[in-house]
Amino acid sequence: MTKRTTRSETASPQDASVAQARRHARQARQTLEAAGVAPAARVLDLGCGLGRQAEALARLGYRVTGLDIRSDPEILTAWRTARTRCEGLTFLAGDATRLPLTGPFDVVLLLY
Repeated sequence: MTKRTTRSETASPQDASVAQARRHARQARQTLEAAGVAPAARVLDLGCGLGRQAEALARLGYRVTGLDIRSDPEILTAWRTARTRCEGLTFLAGDATRLPLTGPFDVVLLLY
């Protein structure tokens, strides 16, 4: 009997392509606007991974803080690069169960 290996097609935040991240950010923006949260609102993106969705939302005018438990070199480099490309964007490494920051935030996103 041969074993079969299946691969999940769901992407993690770290695997999201730039185009996919922008699409998710547009969907998040539509959800935010439907809830009455306009651009310029303070957004906390929990589990932000490489920060692609956070950056895309910041480009739409939201003031975004991304938080992820990982702080490996890949993540830190991606955050540094995103901050140089986009204003209104902050990243923090930390545990969401013990937030290393204070609000207030207008909305908290957990996109995955």
